[in-house]
Amino acid sequence: MDKLIGPIIAVILVLVHAGLLLWAITGLLEFHPDWTRTNVSNPLFSPAMLLWQWLIVAATAVVYLALFAIHSNRLPETMAIFYGLLALTCVYQTFFILEHPGRFWQLALEIAEYTVILLILFHMPWFQRWQGR
Repeated sequence: MDKLIGPIIAVILVLVHAGLLLWAITGLLEFHPDWTRTNVSNPLFSPAMLLWQWLIVAATAVVYLALFAIHSNRLPETMAIFYGLLALTCVYQTFFILEHPGRFWQLALEIAEYTVILLILFHMPWFQRWQGR
C-alpha cells in the first residue's frame, strides 16, 4: 500500500510547493508599479508584511523542492523550521491584522496542513526510504 500511496502523495506535495512558489512569485511581482495582471496580496498587510510573507513562502517552496529532489535526509527537520515560520506569520496576521470572522478557522486549517505534511515527512515509510533514512 505504501509503495502505491507514497509516490502519489509525493507528487501532490511537489505540486503544492510548486504552486506556492508561483503564488509567491506573483505576490512579489505585485511590488512592481507597472504590474497590474494580478491582485493576490491582502490590502490589509503593510508592504513590509507582504514582503516577508512572499519571501518566506517562496523560500519554503524552493527549499522543499530542492531538498526533495536531492533526497535530503534533513527534509523533515528543515521543513519543520520553515512551516514554523509560516505558522508564526499566520498567527501574527490572524491576531493583529486580519478582521474577517473566519480567520481563526483558516489559521487552524493552515496549522493542520503543516502538521499533516510533517507527519508524512517524518513517519511515512516511503518518504523515509526516499530520504535515505
